[in-house]
Amino acid sequence: MSTSDEQYRVLYFKDGEDAFTEPESLDDARATAQRLGSEGYDVSAVMGDVAAQGYMHARQNGPEGSDPFGPGPDLMMSRETADLLLRAVTGLLDEGYWPKAYTGYGPDDTDEKDYDTALVRRAADIVGRDRIKNRGLLEHLAELDAEVDG
Repeated sequence: MSTSDEQYRVLYFKDGEDAFTEPESLDDARATAQRLGSEGYDVSAVMGDVAAQGYMHARQNGPEGSDPFGPGPDLMMSRETADLLLRAVTGLLDEGYWPKAYTGYGPDDTDEKDYDTALVRRAADIVGRDRIKNRGLLEHLAELDAEVDG
């Protein structure tokens, strides 16, 4: 299959659940991602159709034969993944940077407003906040909690 024949899907959140668009060309998928973002959807990624199918298969809890591209539950995060995520955030904070969300439209496309605080908070809960020793990360988590709770 040549690159021009490859199909892509946009992963976004609809009604708090993962959802994918129909397969389309890369340029069309990028345009769809921008359109969904402008419509207020939280766009996560543009990915190849095969990768999208694997992603949905890995997280789908529906009965056998259910639509793998329909809404589904949140992904489970392993303890190792949570630890890696928190180490990355800690590294950014230690260097004086505030984590930003990557919008996936280009290498410089980030958006501080769309930073996924829920992901970092969830990772901290999985690792165990009582096990986190880095003061900068603990302060950052306290700020994230205050934003959500306040």
